[in-house]
Amino acid sequence: MTTGSGKPLAEDMTAVMAASLAKNGFRTVPVAVPHSDKPDAVMEKLKKSGGDSLVLLTLNEWRSDTYTNVGLLYDMTLKIFDKGGMPLAEKSLKGDDNLGGSAWNPPAHARKAVPEAFGKKIEELFNAPEITKALR
Repeated sequence: MTTGSGKPLAEDMTAVMAASLAKNGFRTVPVAVPHSDKPDAVMEKLKKSGGDSLVLLTLNEWRSDTYTNVGLLYDMTLKIFDKGGMPLAEKSLKGDDNLGGSAWNPPAHARKAVPEAFGKKIEELFNAPEITKALR
């Protein structure tokens, strides 16, 4: 499986989050980090971005499975830090969702349902009271 852009999934997710935050008035500086980076190295890269708030989304699992219905397994954590790297807020989501399906064209349904689910999960994370408070 590939992404529509041909880029790694993490880059596409980062771009979507940055665009959404920018549309809501936040100055964003996307920071790409390889999965092999240690937490200290990730934090240093975030600090170098120069932001007043540092946002870190960690995906421990993001997997969809399509037969007739689309299953989505996810385990994700959003953390907000101040510009010095001190934690301000954290919210996690974990689940196994049935995103519905299509008897006629399951792959087409999955191509629509999975990105929509990502948007909903990101909204749920960012709209959590502890996260919105930390970003003010």
